[in-house]
Amino acid sequence: MGFASIMYLDSREAIKFAQLLVADKLSFKDAFVQAARIYQPQRQDGQSSIVRIMGYKLAANDSLYSFYGCRPEKEWYRNYKQGYSIIADVKIPATGVVIR
Repeated sequence: MGFASIMYLDSREAIKFAQLLVADKLSFKDAFVQAARIYQPQRQDGQSSIVRIMGYKLAANDSLYSFYGCRPEKEWYRNYKQGYSIIADVKIPATGVVIR
């Protein structure tokens, strides 16, 4: 999980991500995107932030409470590259409005 663009650095985004995982029981993907939707609009340069999540496709909806239970064997991923891809690509427009 990360950004395919310049992103606005605000440590509260990590706190919100954790809250969404635990209290709201969102998936890792949804919690990351939702936290970014709250804090990334603060960018002052007018450029959108792009949230990008890449990984194992079958685990796209994993959460702390529900997850894909297959543990690949050591180095299994090298022979199954088609099982990995971009899971989410979300553009978040900048507003320049700082959240206090």
